Amino acid sequence: MVRILEAFLALLLILMFFSLMPIVLWILKLVLAIGFLLIAYDAFKQDKIFKSIIFLLLAIVFQPIIAVPLGKAVWYTLQLIVLIWLIGLIFKPEKI
Repeated sequence: MVRILEAFLALLLILMFFSLMPIVLWILKLVLAIGFLLIAYDAFKQDKIFKSIIFLLLAIVFQPIIAVPLGKAVWYTLQLIVLIWLIGLIFKPEKI
């Protein structure tokens, strides 16, 4: 189930690259933050503390309530890194 959620979040990150309307980006960020929190909770239940901390930090960064002041280039780079990492987790979930 977690792999499906990771694939869904990767798809949402791909959608964020298309610079949609601000309300759509806000909703995508909210869904991403909730998804990252769900994965962090699941990792915490399995005693994977490092993975849960990483996903908790991602949930904080991607949450839409309090904007994290990063430039567009930094956001795109961060999104790309997280996207590549999520794709890596989908195909090799036992690494972390």
